[in-house]
Amino acid sequence: MIQEVNGFQYDPSKCTNCLCCRLICSFNSTDRFNPLKAHISIDFNGPGSTVSFRDECLKCGLCARYCPFGALVEKEGVN
Repeated sequence: MIQEVNGFQYDPSKCTNCLCCRLICSFNSTDRFNPLKAHISIDFNGPGSTVSFRDECLKCGLCARYCPFGALVEKEGVN
């Protein structure tokens, strides 16, 4: 089931937990690749996975742009 969160759509059936979204987010905000410092979090457990964003999220859209599987996309006209 597609989730709509913080101006993004997340499709857990496409997510592989590759961490690309979290890596680019952490690099953008800290200049380091550290998923623990990302403003996006994926609670990965297959089709039941959920996505959440911390209050510090800049809504820059890099997480969606760098998702190689299309699991995370920006909702048009929101960000």
